[in-house]
Amino acid sequence: MRAWVSVRFLCGGLLVLVALAGCGGGSASSLTTGSAGSTGSTAAAVVKRAALTVSGSPATAVSAGQTYSFTPTVSASGGTPTYSVQNAPPWATFNASTGQLSGTPPAGAAGTYSNIVISVTDGGASASLPPFSITVA
Repeated sequence: MRAWVSVRFLCGGLLVLVALAGCGGGSASSLTTGSAGSTGSTAAAVVKRAALTVSGSPATAVSAGQTYSFTPTVSASGGTPTYSVQNAPPWATFNASTGQLSGTPPAGAAGTYSNIVISVTDGGASASLPPFSITVA
């Protein structure tokens, strides 16, 4: 009788794990389980976080006196994203909470502002857009 209860418990536990593994709903997480032996060892579940990605196509030209604005898109973030920028034009402002780079270049700001890089981190992973330039005409 004891063997029947152990087998029934083990099979019931495996059904629960199979049901949990099927509950992913198309998310980017995966479920990995340890082995469960006949001695009643427990199964461990480990959730793998998806990669952080940042995307978007910033405009590469703006006329002096006209407003420039670009906000990247982030997907698969495991936490609260925080943005940073390198080589932002002096006439632009940057929002570290949204990643928005915006501003209105004055008439004297004509030229090309190169190697602008917007990056994002969620506390565990990080990603960056490729460097881009903005030409002010």
